[in-house]
Amino acid sequence: MMTRWMMIGAVMLLATSPIAAKPKPWKDNYGTERSASIPTKVRKFVVDAQACAHFSGEEGYDAERAAFLAKMIKKTCTNIEDRREKLLTKYHGNAQVEAIIAEVWEPFA
Repeated sequence: MMTRWMMIGAVMLLATSPIAAKPKPWKDNYGTERSASIPTKVRKFVVDAQACAHFSGEEGYDAERAAFLAKMIKKTCTNIEDRREKLLTKYHGNAQVEAIIAEVWEPFA
């Protein structure tokens, strides 16, 4: 049987564990601080979409640069439109998520 002190200790342990940690504000690729309430998959999409737009606009002025850009475009742009659609469906009605997705999608429109 758990005593009151054991229960308090268990609650305190849970409250300080990484599982119970509250999300923190984060910064996108341009250093813009973003809300802590943005879900992890949306954060990843934002960072990838920004990188995809950036690398897609770069010039491969030599073979090494062209190979690097191809690698980064493959890494960040693959399935980006599909990911966008899935996130918009999943978070339909979440104005904050819809707004950040629209913002980072603007270069692709």
